[in-house]
Amino acid sequence: MYCSKLKWLAPALVLAGSLTLAQEAGTPSHSDLQVQFRSAAGSNRFRIGEVIPIEVLLSSPKPNRYLEPCALFRESNFGFPQCRFFSRWSFSITPETGWVDYTKEFDGPRTFGGPTFEVPAHYLTAQPVIFSYVLTNRFRFDKPGEYTIHFQLDVGVDDEATKAQAHPRGTTVTREIVLQIVPADPGWQKEIVHQGTEAWLEPSLRETQSLLDYKRARLALCTLGTPDAAGVLAKAVLSSYQEAENCLQRSPSLSAAVEEMRRLLVDPDIAVTPNFFSVLVRLDAEEFRRVGASVLTQDIVNTERDVLFRSLPRKRGNAQYESLSTVLRNPLRTELNSGGDALDLPFSTEVITAAADN
Repeated sequence: MYCSKLKWLAPALVLAGSLTLAQEAGTPSHSDLQVQFRSAAGSNRFRIGEVIPIEVLLSSPKPNRYLEPCALFRESNFGFPQCRFFSRWSFSITPETGWVDYTKEFDGPRTFGGPTFEVPAHYLTAQPVIFSYVLTNRFRFDKPGEYTIHFQLDVGVDDEATKAQAHPRGTTVTREIVLQIVPADPGWQKEIVHQGTEAWLEPSLRETQSLLDYKRARLALCTLGTPDAAGVLAKAVLSSYQEAENCLQRSPSLSAAVEEMRRLLVDPDIAVTPNFFSVLVRLDAEEFRRVGASVLTQDIVNTERDVLFRSLPRKRGNAQYESLSTVLRNPLRTELNSGGDALDLPFSTEVITAAADN
């Protein structure tokens, strides 16, 4: 009889445990803090390469007790927000394979500078406050399957015992959702590429779209990760080089983008700007890194610059002049010396002659 009762109680205990707040033994209960973690798309089923929006909702019927999270999901690398209680947050995913965390595989968000600014404190109320986040801006799911997304958040507790203190104490909340990742059908991928091409490469169509649809189309193409999407983003480097490069640095189809950029490098009608050339060099280096190869960036610069220079006679009009200017901005350089310095070397006679003729 005792064992049968335990078996009956076990599922209920597991459910209750998943909904309670993580807290240390002996700490007061925080059952009046309500936290929801959910998909913002109305479904937990997503295709590979699909944008995955999520939401966190927080509320409390007890006034002036819990602080609204400060700068939650902020990933800007500019500025230093000052909060009465800084709400630390994190994600983890199980199983541990089938996905990529951009903040580990690549350089994650970092703060490099900017002003210090104070963020006013607000208390949670019975009306839920909603925080939105695009999960696929941080994670890429490469294989179909079920993935449990674990979310952990520190919430500031500002009760009578802590109001006189400079910093309130916090309580840690944990929640999870299960996402089903399924294969993407070619028809859906083709439509995302079509809409994304218009949003990235045809600015004249911007006037016929709402700002929300325009941003959604650009984000969808950035997230898709197919070779066709990478090819469009390679062209977008010519006009939106920073945004397009950020997308391509994360793409599983980076080699397709590099191939397209090399084609554009020698296209007779493409004016190769210094920005386009620099992005090509960086993506070249990233492609080598992904296959475990070691290469000096200057060697990549030298190779791609020579390819560009040899294409100049076939380029037409302004495309030739702009591309020549890019060649001149990327000279040969000496190897780094013991002090970490490198010096520009003289251009070849052929380059000097081309510059003089133009």
